[in-house]
Amino acid sequence: MIVKQRDASKIRIAYLENYEAPGMDIVQRQGLKQAAARLRADTTSDNACNQIDGYFAESKDWLVIHDLRIRHANRAIQINHLLISNACEFYIIDSRYIKNALVLNENGQCWVQTNQHKKTIASPLKKLNRDIRILRDIIENAKLLPRFLGISPTINIQGYILTNPAKKTQKPLSSALDTSAVIASDMLFATVWEKRQKGQNWIGRKVNNINAATLHNLTQDLLSMHSPAIPTKLMTINLSNVEHLREHEQDTSHCAQCGTPISTYVRDQCFRHMSIYRGQVFCIPCQATARK
Repeated sequence: MIVKQRDASKIRIAYLENYEAPGMDIVQRQGLKQAAARLRADTTSDNACNQIDGYFAESKDWLVIHDLRIRHANRAIQINHLLISNACEFYIIDSRYIKNALVLNENGQCWVQTNQHKKTIASPLKKLNRDIRILRDIIENAKLLPRFLGISPTINIQGYILTNPAKKTQKPLSSALDTSAVIASDMLFATVWEKRQKGQNWIGRKVNNINAATLHNLTQDLLSMHSPAIPTKLMTINLSNVEHLREHEQDTSHCAQCGTPISTYVRDQCFRHMSIYRGQVFCIPCQATARK
């Protein structure tokens, strides 16, 4: 079941970009445009949400949270997708590279491979491990999990980095680096199912299994900590009467021309120069072509 959709819906973005009100000054207008740009820069794409929803949205045993941001103890965590099962299993899903292939070496260095470019990126494996540690701290400190006969359930948090199944991800043949978390997006359900089949004995399942009401309360506690990318008052706007603003939405976590993932800095640069890039985002090598 889907508990939370991504913040950056195309209807919300269109609303912020087109909203006009009597007496609105240039500062207010610019503030709305900047909020829309931040949502456009979100790395949680519709395509990734749809793939994950296709596997887990209809199941009563799973709750799906898209686009979760939490600040905890001077640390911040941003999760593209969080899956929570009725057996207290948490799966963090990083879908930033779902359109691409990754190249990893034995030293932990990582590159993203597109049709035209090979670009060095910060290790998604390190980010995933960091996110797992922070989420574990959040759950433990907030005491979100119930106890059974005085026994606390095991906090089972795992994560996966999704890549394009049509492109070959290269991993080191022999290395101390564990790259098993990097999988093709079409293998997510099978991988999670296999993990569950190799899970706990019946005692562990009894302790960790929680009912629907408890599972719902757990997710609501997590959502109460969510920090939207834009001010909360802009997230609570009623959008039921603005369907006419729907427009084609570009996946702004990737270059519009070559498909390579791009940083928040580069996306913001493109949005600051909307007249030049026509509202689209381009990586630095493609910007020269886009300006012509």
